[in-house]
Order: sequence, then structure tokens, then C-alpha cells
Amino acid sequence: MFLFVYSVLGVTIFSGIKQDGAINVHANFTNFQNAIITLFRMATGESWHELMYDCARQRSIVFECLDS
Repeated sequence: MFLFVYSVLGVTIFSGIKQDGAINVHANFTNFQNAIITLFRMATGESWHELMYDCARQRSIVFECLDS
């Protein structure tokens, strides 16, 4: 249940993050399926800190986020 709720929130909040670094084709929040797999990966402890840092990065020329 927690993964479902946080997957929906992740898609809502983090779907516009540019895929670079730890956020890539295999770990992202672009849709519900990828979000739940990414959250499961984070729950098992695999590179969760890298994903967290990439989701928290600020807008800049290098890591420009997509505008919704």
C-alpha cells in the first residue's frame, strides 16, 4: 500500500526530472510502473542515496528540469 501511494506521489512530483546520472531509463518516475520499480529498488537499499540526490538537485543549466 505504501509503495502504491508513494509511486503516485513520485509520478506527480518527480516526473519532470531530467534523466541523467542515477535517474535513467531503468530508474525514474515518468510513469507508475517505473516509479514502483524505482521505489522497490530504493527500499532494498540499492543506490538509494544517489537517486535521492538526483531528485533533490536544483534547476541549473546542466540539470534543467522539464516544465509541465
